[in-house]
Amino acid sequence: MSPATTQAAAATKEATIMLWTHPRSRSTAFERVFIHREDIQCFHEPYGDSYYYGQTRVSKRFDDEHCKAHQHSNATYESVTQELLTGTQGKRVFAKDMAYYLYDSETRKLQIPKDTLTKMYHTFLIRTPEKSIPSYYRLCKGDTTTFDHFDPSESGYTELRWFFDLIREQTGVTPIVLDAEELVKHPKELMQKYCEAIDLDFSPDMLEWQPATVKQFDKWTGWHEEVQQSTGFGQYANANKQDDEMPAIVLDTIKANMPDFEYLQQFALKL
Repeated sequence: MSPATTQAAAATKEATIMLWTHPRSRSTAFERVFIHREDIQCFHEPYGDSYYYGQTRVSKRFDDEHCKAHQHSNATYESVTQELLTGTQGKRVFAKDMAYYLYDSETRKLQIPKDTLTKMYHTFLIRTPEKSIPSYYRLCKGDTTTFDHFDPSESGYTELRWFFDLIREQTGVTPIVLDAEELVKHPKELMQKYCEAIDLDFSPDMLEWQPATVKQFDKWTGWHEEVQQSTGFGQYANANKQDDEMPAIVLDTIKANMPDFEYLQQFALKL
C-alpha cells in the first residue's frame, strides 16, 4: 500500500493537520493554499513562539531581555499544543511548523508529550539544501529580519528526519512527504493527492491567489515578503534569482544536511 493510500485511510475530517518542514522550503506558499479557506483555521509556525521566546524556550538565539519584551514571551509548548488540538474558531486546524522547534538538539529531547502525536495528522515538506540553506543564510544577516547571524543548527533537516521516524514508529504508518521542487512543477496533481490524503476537498482555484499582506505572517518580519507578493506556487518576482557565492559555512552546512534530505526524499510522493 502506498504512503498516500495508507495516510488517506488514517485521516479524518476532524484531525488537526500538521505540515512539518525546515526553513525556506516553500512551506509558506503551501500555507497560502489553506489560509483563505473558510473551513480551515491556519496557524503559522506556532511552536516557534515557545522555541524562541517562551518561558520554556530552547533556543539561545535571543537574550532574556529580548524574549521578555516579545509578545509571545508567555508561550509554552503545552499551551501551543492545546491550541492546535482544539482551535479557536470551531474549524479544522492546519498548521505549518518547523520540526526543529520541537527538540533540544543538544540532548535530542522532544519538547511535547509523545501521546499527543497521535491526536494530530502529520505531513512533511522538504526542499533540497542546495536551495533552502543559501536562502536561509541570506535572510539571517539582519538586513530585513530580526536575526543577526546564520546558525547551521537551525537548518532543520536532522530534526525533521528524527520526527518523521518518530511518527512512523508512533502511528504505524508512513507520513505523506512532498518535495517542494516537484510541487512547483506539478502543483495541481500533488496538491490533489495531498488533499485526498488529509480528507479535504480539493479545488484547482486553491493554487492561485492575489498578492496580499497576510496577517499571520507579521510575526516573522522580513521572511515572507516574496510569498505575500506571489500569485501561486513558483510564481515569485525573484523565482529565478541566482545565489551569490556562498561562504564555507554555508557550503559545509549544505553538505552536512544532504544525507537527511536524501533519506526523506525517498518517501516523497511521486506522480
